[in-house]
Amino acid sequence: MLTTTLKRILGMGLIGLGIVGTLLPIMPGFVFILLGLGMLGIDHPLVRQAENFVKKYKRKLAQQQEV
Repeated sequence: MLTTTLKRILGMGLIGLGIVGTLLPIMPGFVFILLGLGMLGIDHPLVRQAENFVKKYKRKLAQQQEV
């Protein structure tokens, strides 16, 4: 149970660091975001929301390219 809680805290921290990294030119934010999502695991609601967002964005891009 402690390791699960620790993984969640670490994953959220990495995602937060990644968001800060996207705003600062010094740090590569996407690396920290990917590491954080990997730490949280596929069953976490935040990961599922991110996955759904990417799928919707891909569909919109595909529709725009068809026109």
